[in-house]
Amino acid sequence: MFVIRKAFLNMHRHNKKSALAFFITLIIVLFLCLYVGSIERIETQLKNLKNELPVTATVCDLSGKKTMGLKIPVEFVHKAVKSDEIENPRYTARMYSMDAAEHKELEYGSPEDPPLTIECINTLLILPKDVREGIVYAAGYDESFLSGDEAVCLMSEEDMAEKGLKLGDKYEFALYRMTIVSDYIVSGVRYLKGASLKIIGTYSMKSSKSDEVAVPNLVVSPGWSNKCFRSSNINFFYESLTMTVKDPTNLNKFKADMEEVGFTDVDVAVVERKTGESLLVDDEAFIQSATQMKKNLSLMRTFAPLIFVIVVSIGFVSSYLIMQSRRKEFAIMRSLGTGKGKKFRCNYA
Repeated sequence: MFVIRKAFLNMHRHNKKSALAFFITLIIVLFLCLYVGSIERIETQLKNLKNELPVTATVCDLSGKKTMGLKIPVEFVHKAVKSDEIENPRYTARMYSMDAAEHKELEYGSPEDPPLTIECINTLLILPKDVREGIVYAAGYDESFLSGDEAVCLMSEEDMAEKGLKLGDKYEFALYRMTIVSDYIVSGVRYLKGASLKIIGTYSMKSSKSDEVAVPNLVVSPGWSNKCFRSSNINFFYESLTMTVKDPTNLNKFKADMEEVGFTDVDVAVVERKTGESLLVDDEAFIQSATQMKKNLSLMRTFAPLIFVIVVSIGFVSSYLIMQSRRKEFAIMRSLGTGKGKKFRCNYA
């Protein structure tokens, strides 16, 4: 109790010195909080950088100029999406249809194209946001049909109205595929087989506000598409593949996995072609930002011990100078018989 009373008495007697000590302490505490807070903020920003600047990888031809309408082997896509280093894979393939009654064989190079486009996709995120938000499903169905091989589809409202179809009906048609004469020449489309799909959902093509993404007439699953080609003894290929790197701070592991799949580096010296065999990794912005953050973090951690020493020194010096002005008071206390222990406690009161 004596020390506490002495502390309040000293604060009253030496109010200016006490205010100065309090101000110095406050400045030191604020400085340390800001310094430590800056380190924690940079660490958080670095951890969340993959969400702010996601690193995407897109399959392209060897020249790196073509990313759509490619010829990507199925096994490449299946191996790539199984990698633990990627997430949100998006792959597509395109086919065409003509009503069964209108079916006719189209020759190589024929200018006539079937009127309807069939898009084989693994996720509805490939479609424009306005289109996918307006999808209406038949009872018991949802987006999960894309992960199976059931003979079902989504069809545009416009095409259903034109053909007099409704949800739950079957659409019978002639299925056509894109044909490629060589690695550089697309010859057009050619008849694959007769097919039938149950309409389990519908959407409006007119709802799309994007001119960059073409809205297909029908949407089917990769499993069903692959099965159609296998039943006709024809190899199935995907036309595009885009994925997000799960951990951009470990890009070397991702690139090693993709090399094992069979993807090669881009060679800008070669001519544009159809085979999807290379990978474009959009990592420049992430690497620049992450590198700068790591430099700042390393610099602040390096100076942390020095900052601590300076702060302790300032605290010691200021306390020493304040106590020096009270030497006469301490001498009187000792002459009155105050013990060393109590005197020591009073020094900091």
